Amino acid sequence: MHLPHQVFVYGTLKSGEPNFHVMSETDGIYSSIGKGRTLHTYPLIIASPFNVPMVIFDRGNGHRIHGEVYQVNDVKLAELDKLECHPDDYRREIEQIELEDGTVINAWMYSVRDVKPEIFEGATAHIELYTSAGEHGRPYNASYTIGETNPEYEFKQWLKQLKH
Repeated sequence: MHLPHQVFVYGTLKSGEPNFHVMSETDGIYSSIGKGRTLHTYPLIIASPFNVPMVIFDRGNGHRIHGEVYQVNDVKLAELDKLECHPDDYRREIEQIELEDGTVINAWMYSVRDVKPEIFEGATAHIELYTSAGEHGRPYNASYTIGETNPEYEFKQWLKQLKH
């Protein structure tokens, strides 16, 4: 079984979170490596009317983000890209991740780039560990994924107006 890609997930794709089924039930193969956190700090916020967790690519601000690392094949990576609307909405880029045993690896991570400051209006403060049912009181609202094949579905519209 060849799983050439390592992917770091910090939001709804983690085990026990609302979109883990995309990892576990869609086409492709995956295997858990374990828990880790970003070597660098980034803002992780929950934003939009849909309470979507997102890392803003602004290295040096925020926290070291906690998440999970998976090995995936090309087919599974394509499924993840589809959910994250890579490269239009979220961009997949290599990030250094420190595993629980202290080992540092390179893994793909999805983040949002080139955003206007207004994206932070109404968003949570920067967090380091996301759970949909967290103390933030902003559970993920999956209704935005309905019709995601339509390039104009609501979350895309919301994010598009907040990008440069």
